[in-house]
Amino acid sequence: RHWYRYHHLFSDMLRHSLQRTSPDLMPALHRKASQWFEASDFIPEAVQHALDSQDWRLVNDLLDQYALPMIFPGYGRLVIDWCRQIPRSYLEKAPDICIHFAWALVLTFREDYMEMVEEYLRMAERALQRTDLPAFAQVGEGKAIVPFKDWINGHICVIRSQILLGQLFKNIDPQEEIALSRKGLEL
Repeated sequence: RHWYRYHHLFSDMLRHSLQRTSPDLMPALHRKASQWFEASDFIPEAVQHALDSQDWRLVNDLLDQYALPMIFPGYGRLVIDWCRQIPRSYLEKAPDICIHFAWALVLTFREDYMEMVEEYLRMAERALQRTDLPAFAQVGEGKAIVPFKDWINGHICVIRSQILLGQLFKNIDPQEEIALSRKGLEL
C-alpha cells in the first residue's frame, strides 16, 4: 500500500523479465496500474498504462474524462501523443476521441496540422452514422448529460469556426464563422 520507485534500469529489467516469462499478464497489469494511477490523480500515467494495455474502451473512457480539461490549459501535445497511439481502426469508431484529437491539433495553432484536423472531423462525422453509439454523454465538470451526437456535432462546428478564425488575414466569410459558432453553441 505504498508507492515505490525503482531505478529505471531495474524497472526495465523487471518488465523485460515479465514479458519473457508471462507476456499474457501484461495487459491486465497495465489495466490495474492505470486504475491505480487514476485513483491517485496521476492522469498522464493512468492514460499511458491504459494505452499500454491496449484496452481501447478504457483509453476511450479516460480520454472522455480527462482530454479536454488537459488540452485547454496547454497539455494538448500530450493528448496528441496519446491519440497517435490509438489504432486508426478504433479511431474510426470513436467520434469522441476524434474530437479530442482535433481539439488538441487545432489548439497548437500550427497551420500544417489543419488538414489533419479536418480529417479527424470528417472521421467523427462518419462514425456518427454508427448505430451502436451511446445515446448520451456526460460532459463538463458538473457531468451534465447531453445527447451524444449533439455533443459531437457541436464540437465539430466550434472547431471549424476556430479554423476559420485562425484564417484571420485570408478572405473568409464572417457569416459562416457566426453561423458555425451559433450552431456549435446551440448543440
